[in-house]
Amino acid sequence: MARLQGWLQICDTEPSHNICQQSSVFMPSRVIDTADALEQQTVKLVETTGMQADYIALSHCWGTSQRFLTTKSTIDEARSGISISLLPETFRDAIWLTSKLGKRYLWIDSLCIVQDDENDWLVESRQMRHIYWNSYLTVAASNGRDDNDGFLRSFKIGELIEIVLNLPSGASRRIYIQSTKARSRYVIESGELPLDSRGWTLQERLLPHRAVRYGTMSMEWACRYQEGPATGIWNDFWHLRTHLHWRRMIEQYTRRSLTYERDKLPAISGLAEMFADTTKNKYCAGLWWEGLAEDLLWTKGSGILTKPKDRNGPSWSWASVDGPIDFVMTKNNPMTVAYESTFIDSDIKLKTQNPYGEVESGTITLEGPLRPLKVIFPEKHGVGRFGYQKEWFDFEKLISEEVFELDILRNTDSIRSDVPGVEGPVVSYSLISLLIVKLTSNPDTFARVGLCRTDTDSRFERSLAASRLRIVLV
Repeated sequence: MARLQGWLQICDTEPSHNICQQSSVFMPSRVIDTADALEQQTVKLVETTGMQADYIALSHCWGTSQRFLTTKSTIDEARSGISISLLPETFRDAIWLTSKLGKRYLWIDSLCIVQDDENDWLVESRQMRHIYWNSYLTVAASNGRDDNDGFLRSFKIGELIEIVLNLPSGASRRIYIQSTKARSRYVIESGELPLDSRGWTLQERLLPHRAVRYGTMSMEWACRYQEGPATGIWNDFWHLRTHLHWRRMIEQYTRRSLTYERDKLPAISGLAEMFADTTKNKYCAGLWWEGLAEDLLWTKGSGILTKPKDRNGPSWSWASVDGPIDFVMTKNNPMTVAYESTFIDSDIKLKTQNPYGEVESGTITLEGPLRPLKVIFPEKHGVGRFGYQKEWFDFEKLISEEVFELDILRNTDSIRSDVPGVEGPVVSYSLISLLIVKLTSNPDTFARVGLCRTDTDSRFERSLAASRLRIVLV
């Protein structure tokens, strides 16, 4: 507690930490009032209309032991007062921590959102960006698989030495060093802790201005200005300013799990809204209009992709499947990229009023080179290396429907001028294309079924000639 209070004091008082302060007087619709927590051992749910006060937000794994949820039938009881003894250990720890830090209000999703009220959930889930962004502090119960686990426990942090660096600019910066013997790999390696396996908690980790994470044997501190961890370094995406960062974040997100299939896009809606505000870009069901060519080039990662039963969505979006995906373009590639397709328009039909939430359907109108594709199966034709590439395809549709190849971009690998028997330079390149099938309902409408990369060079360019057509992807 002393170390956490020290970190907060520095963050609250030093001018260099101005960027760590909340940017508005926003408060969630409801918070837990902990004023009577220590003496009377009760807390209550309060509406925040007209209130302006600091609050602490909790990030946690629900697990299966949901001992107290706010529902239509329990909300009056919660407003009157809840005995702390009825709450799980993680909530008790968060209440105690809030009181000890001199704060009165605490936000916990399962208590502050009416869980069986669809309209309330839609309204409050859209506020996630603001809830975590404007919290005084976010407390992450990283090691708890369940709300009964708690997060406050005794552990030896190890000696932490603070060093003040005087920079050439005249500014100063604190860094912290510690013996590596005191470090725990479970804290250093991202994704090792239970909280890091859940889909919703990604934005809970990335949105706050400052947070403390309680792990197995240590605690971590992170703020916008600096990172002063007890162990490990919190490497995050606070600066979601480029599409490259977005794609890397989505790769990480798709390796996390969700309890409800429908939450695929809502669980990152806060991050999407922030990215849109930063870049002034148009959101397209998990992809972005500026950068759409690269965003479309996703494929299966290490794991199994499945089609969700309870979620609709366009075939061209990574959100149409469940499981780990990778993007072809996730590095600052120095190679020359030429765009083969021209994107004309997009039309996204939303399921709710949240522009970053669930989608019913979506179309992209584009113009590009389109050629029929002949599918060759290894058991019939003995094609080498096909086993590697088949992971990119939806095989059921490849077997039953006519398949086309739609070129998206060309990535130049090298230029050679010493090829025997060839006049002039030979340009080697990769042609990256979507595999699509024509829908019977409309001759110009197609659905995505996979991704294809053709490694070739300019000597064979004529064999790859294709008609340029305007089509609609659904």
